Amino acid sequence: MAALLPLCLAFPSWAPAHPSLILPLLPPLACTRPPPRRAPPPLLSTPRPSPAAPRGIAIRRAAFPADFEAVCRVRAPSAFVVEDGTAGFLGRRVSLPPEEALARRVSARLGGALRDNATVLLAVDGEGGVVGTADVVELPAGASRRAFAPPLPRRCLVRNVWVCAEVRRRGVASALMREAEGEARARGAEMVTLEVNWDNAPARRLYERLGYEDLEPSQLPIPFWMRGALLLGKRLS
Repeated sequence: MAALLPLCLAFPSWAPAHPSLILPLLPPLACTRPPPRRAPPPLLSTPRPSPAAPRGIAIRRAAFPADFEAVCRVRAPSAFVVEDGTAGFLGRRVSLPPEEALARRVSARLGGALRDNATVLLAVDGEGGVVGTADVVELPAGASRRAFAPPLPRRCLVRNVWVCAEVRRRGVASALMREAEGEARARGAEMVTLEVNWDNAPARRLYERLGYEDLEPSQLPIPFWMRGALLLGKRLS
């Protein structure tokens, strides 16, 4: 697989967590129970063409555990884990039973999605191969990340936007984002938010084209590199 490019951050520290969905290999987290959620739209078991998707690409929801391996092939680890075939203690090659090897791969790449009961969207090519992913997590109305920032309405957080190198610049990320906005509307959310590194210029340009704005603009002339991850958002009409 060619090198991958994360288009938004994976694990914002303020995202809600659901303790019953933590994988066995994930450490216990101090969690609060999320608000009651509306039932999501019916699960898409097969890809369907999306009006926003480029030719040859369809968008569907992931079905786990069947899609574990496909998603793990697209995403890089978002958390440290010693995996099968990697160097472990004293540089010795790690060899794990298949079940444990898969559990560790899933823990490092999908742990947050399972923990937060995220809807995982997949972009698939004409042969059914997964070439992109995005997570959609429902969040209640409440305070923003930083003090003195205005409160945010009920919203959906998009994260883990990954696109395989061979299909970049073909509109796959845009299609995933528009599908995520459709998910948010179906859940009654007023806004979609995401975090992106200040130095990820291609991703920032993409989100600006899609109508996302800086939700925490500084009142002082502080450069982006001092702010770290930027919180962007878009109100849904």
